[in-house]
Amino acid sequence: MEGFDMRILASLMLVSLVLLVPQVSKSAWSNDPGTNVSVCDATGSQREVRTCSDGAGGMIVVWEDERNGASNPLIYAQHIDVNGNYRWTRNGVRVCTASGAQEFPEVDTSLGGGAVVSWTDHRGASKAVYAQRLNSEGQRMWAHSGVAVAASPGIDQAATSIADNGLGGAIVAWQDTRSGTLDVYVQKLDSLGNLQWGVSGTAVMTSGFHEYGPEIVSDGAGGIVLAWVSMTPTDSNIISGRILSNGTLDWTRQVCTASGNQNSPKIIPDGSGGGIIAWKDERNGNDDIYIQHIEDDGSRLWDRIMLILSTKAF
Repeated sequence: MEGFDMRILASLMLVSLVLLVPQVSKSAWSNDPGTNVSVCDATGSQREVRTCSDGAGGMIVVWEDERNGASNPLIYAQHIDVNGNYRWTRNGVRVCTASGAQEFPEVDTSLGGGAVVSWTDHRGASKAVYAQRLNSEGQRMWAHSGVAVAASPGIDQAATSIADNGLGGAIVAWQDTRSGTLDVYVQKLDSLGNLQWGVSGTAVMTSGFHEYGPEIVSDGAGGIVLAWVSMTPTDSNIISGRILSNGTLDWTRQVCTASGNQNSPKIIPDGSGGGIIAWKDERNGNDDIYIQHIEDDGSRLWDRIMLILSTKAF
């Protein structure tokens, strides 16, 4: 699955370069593998790496860190500027100070050069989704132990995704089984980390089938565009939707109507309130990657689904 995720991300990066903001940038970093920047060289393994832009040519990196033991991974973050310099503490800053394992971080750029981070947290009896905002200095701006995005009495939450809301807050998506099936939920946090869409978040879709694997991006107007998998008794499909800044579900759209299973969606913003979505597709009997452009009103912009990468030859 990781290989397909990497191919999907690579496809989206290619699309964004070609269709959105074509540009050539110069890097002060060496191309010599022996002089690349080590983001973290602390003891133990570092994995589940995610990055976002810092808005100034650098990036913010988050990861799952095992420096305190493999059974108790923690979430760390680092800011690397445009010249490859560390801006925060060497080997990163802790995103959350709570005890218990933290895993699967996600990150997005936040107001003023910081970041918003979400992760799956094991401090309680069941897995829960937490979020944190870091400012440009790497300081925790919300509770040091993070903010639980929804009450989850006995219900595991997982598969988190996060997007900045443009006002110092964030919108977080995840999946849980409170209704008896997997469903996608979202929550908005303001700049102080206060929950805005109820103590338990709001459901995006409860179809009676499994809805899972949400991926979200900002729509540029305080809301989000998202994509997820909807599993029916016969196949799985990619669904997209838009949620406005007030939490209203604006629309949903089946991204692809082809036969066969579609899974593992990835999404990037199109800069106009919509998104470009890539996914793994089995319509031809093997795993291919397809993409589609969904506009801000839910319309499919491209008449034909574009095939980016076929695994038939592999």
